Amino acid sequence: MPNHEYISIIGHIGRDAEVRATKTGTMVCSFSVAVSRRDRNGEDSTNWYRVSMWGERGEKLAPYLTAGKQVFVDGRPGLSVYTDKMGTAKGTLEIMANDVQLLGRKDDTPAPERPAPVKTRTIKLNEPDQEIPF
Repeated sequence: MPNHEYISIIGHIGRDAEVRATKTGTMVCSFSVAVSRRDRNGEDSTNWYRVSMWGERGEKLAPYLTAGKQVFVDGRPGLSVYTDKMGTAKGTLEIMANDVQLLGRKDDTPAPERPAPVKTRTIKLNEPDQEIPF
């Protein structure tokens, strides 16, 4: 049987999504999500996840991924280890997203910009003494 590793979270975006191109030109959308919970003793704790969504889907979704929005994210989990300024080894939880869905009220999501309407006018050409305007 093949191995399978998958994670799904619901949380709030910590900062606006950023889109960048890799050296090969592939676009990647990155943002962070906070998942809060309360344990049996009534104490709150929060886990932060770094989320990456690759390709055109991430690029198109990025304008809607703003701080404070609630999202559902599922994908492959990972761990990134780094050394902070003090020389201490630290790790962050990462998700390579397969799917990101905006949650919450519909009015929380900004409407896409619509182009300005084009003004038109009708010219009757059936009348013989009407001049053509060009």
